[in-house]
Amino acid sequence: MKIVVFVEGKTEKRALPDFLGRWLGPPRLRERVGIETVMLSGWRKYLKEVPRRIPLHLARPVKAGVLACAGLLDFHGPSTYPAGMSTANAR
Repeated sequence: MKIVVFVEGKTEKRALPDFLGRWLGPPRLRERVGIETVMLSGWRKYLKEVPRRIPLHLARPVKAGVLACAGLLDFHGPSTYPAGMSTANAR
């Protein structure tokens, strides 16, 4: 079983699998859950690619064991927020 997490940078790609894997492991879950990270190099590519890639990962054969897909996006990069929300706290 695994969860696919879309990230936008190298730091998240390196740190996330170990961090989430330890947190989701026993005793929270009966068995270990793998974390697969997919790096999409920057928020523009992330916003463009995630809607296309999630269905591809979820459509994998059952033997691939994908339980879910999730995304992790930094608040300081995108310009997709409403006008007037310029700080990380506001976003």
